[in-house]
Amino acid sequence: MRNCPLVSLILCLVTLPIPSFVSAQQINDLAIPLHVMFEGAYIQRTNTSDELPLQYDALSPLGQGDRIRTNNTGRILIEFPNLGQLYILPNTSLKVIKLQLTQTNSVIFEATVDGRIIQITPSNTTFEFYKLHVGDFALTNPAHHFLIDTSTSMDAVIVSAGTATLHSQNQDITISENRGFMIDNDQAMTHEMIAPMNATQLLARNANCQGIVENQKDHEVNVRVGADNESDILSVLSDKTEVNITGISQSKNRLQIQFFSHLGWVFAPSIQFTCDKLQSFSDNHRQNIHTIQAVSQTELAILAPYYGMPNEDYWFYR
Repeated sequence: MRNCPLVSLILCLVTLPIPSFVSAQQINDLAIPLHVMFEGAYIQRTNTSDELPLQYDALSPLGQGDRIRTNNTGRILIEFPNLGQLYILPNTSLKVIKLQLTQTNSVIFEATVDGRIIQITPSNTTFEFYKLHVGDFALTNPAHHFLIDTSTSMDAVIVSAGTATLHSQNQDITISENRGFMIDNDQAMTHEMIAPMNATQLLARNANCQGIVENQKDHEVNVRVGADNESDILSVLSDKTEVNITGISQSKNRLQIQFFSHLGWVFAPSIQFTCDKLQSFSDNHRQNIHTIQAVSQTELAILAPYYGMPNEDYWFYR
C-alpha cells in the first residue's frame, strides 16, 4: 500500500493499484475507510488479540478479518468505493469475513453483525458478492436503504427504499420497500411499516394489540423504563392517548408499550385493552434505552427514515 496523507485516506484506499500481471480471475484484499462519528469506537485488527480505541473524528482503514465495535455512545461510518455507506450505531459489533476487489473493480463483502447498522447502497450499483450474517438469517442482496437491528428480543431487517433479499430457514425471502422482517422464537414474519420505521414499531405490529389511556382520576400516566414504581420516568401519557401494547408483567400489573423508537412500561389498570396472549416479562424487567448524542447532518440523513427527526424522538436524540 502506498503512503497516504491522512486527509487523502479515502481517495487513497479506494484507488489502490491492481497489478497488471494478475489474471482475470484474481481478486485482491481491499481496505476501505471508516470515520469515527462519535467517541466510543474500537477496532481489532485481523490476526491480533488486542482491541484498540479509535479517536473521535479519526479516519482509519478497515480490511478483511478486522472487527469493529461501538460502546453505548460510539458511532462509525464506513465508505464503500462507489457502493454507498454502512453506518454503525452504538452497542454494535461487526466482523469482516471477506472484503475484496475483483479485477473489474467489483467488491466482495461478507460480515457478521450484532446490534444495529444502517446501510445505503446507490440504486445503480451492485456488489460482486454480498452476505451479511444476522442471527438466524443472512442478508444476501442489500436494499438501497435498510436497517438491521438485533438489539431487541428479535432479529430484524427493515427496508425504507429498494428491495432486499435474505436467506432464512432454507428459503430466500424478498423484503420490499416500507416492510420489515423479523424472527422471534424461530418464527419468521413480515409486516408493513410506516416512517419512522424501527424495530420497536415492528414488534408492536407483530403483537397487534392496541389500548387507550382511561385514567379515572384524571392524572397523567407515567411511562417508565421498567415494570416497577422505582424505574426512571421516560414521559407521561394524557387521558385518551392510544398506545401499542407489546407485553405484560408476570403480575399483570404493568404493560409494555411502544414509546417512539423505545419500549416503556405503564400501569395496567390505567389502560383499556382487550387483547390477550401478550409476551410475559418479569416484574423487575427494564428496557435498554438507546440514545445518540450530538448527531451530525450526515448522520441525520441516514437515521431519519427509521428514527425520525430530533423533535420526533427526544429520547433517541439526546
